[in-house]
Amino acid sequence: MTGLSLQQLGWALLLALAVGILARLAGALTTGGAVAAGLVGGAVFGAGGAMPAAGLLAFFISSSLLSRLGRRRKLALAGRFS
Repeated sequence: MTGLSLQQLGWALLLALAVGILARLAGALTTGGAVAAGLVGGAVFGAGGAMPAAGLLAFFISSSLLSRLGRRRKLALAGRFS
C-alpha cells in the first residue's frame, strides 16, 4: 500500500456506499448488507485501487444475477421439501 490518503479513502467509501445503496434499492441486499458492502468495498477500493474494486464489483453483480435466475426453481423446490 503506497501513499493512501484520507481523501482517496473518503471518496472510495462514498462510492462504495453509493453502490451499496443502489443494491439495497434493487432488493439485492438488506440494509445491513448494504452497509457492510460499503465498508468492505470502500476498504478494497481505497487500499487496493480500481482493479481490485472492479473484481469485487464483478463478483457481486454476477452472484446477484445468478441468484435471481434460479429464484423460481429454488422456490418450487422449497415447496416440495417443507
